[in-house]
Amino acid sequence: MLATACSPSVEVVGATPTSVAVNPPTTTVEFALSDLAGDWENGELFLQIADDGFYQALEMPASDPNDPLMSGFLARDGINVNFVTDIYGECAGQTGVYEVLVIDGQLILSLVDDPCEFRATRFVEAWVRSR
Repeated sequence: MLATACSPSVEVVGATPTSVAVNPPTTTVEFALSDLAGDWENGELFLQIADDGFYQALEMPASDPNDPLMSGFLARDGINVNFVTDIYGECAGQTGVYEVLVIDGQLILSLVDDPCEFRATRFVEAWVRSR
């Protein structure tokens, strides 16, 4: 017998009845890479993102822009962004995937998958525009 009163709708998503999704999918928020362009800071790092998707992370408070901790390019994938790191600096040649939300002047990066511990632990603080 199946009782449905006062319970959330349940959708079976797997081959077995134990694989269920209780909550409906969240609303996706579309963004353009140009929405991310600019200088951001999270109290620990500066994150500079250019219009063409190039990024670099610098240590705060003052760091040489010619010697970043990490740099590379961004690639948009739906509501996610891939931080593809170049072959120099922290996490050379690695890609991190983050869900992106830009709200009230803040950049929120939520970790999806990233083998780079440096980025996974230091990019998840809220970012605010620095200039």
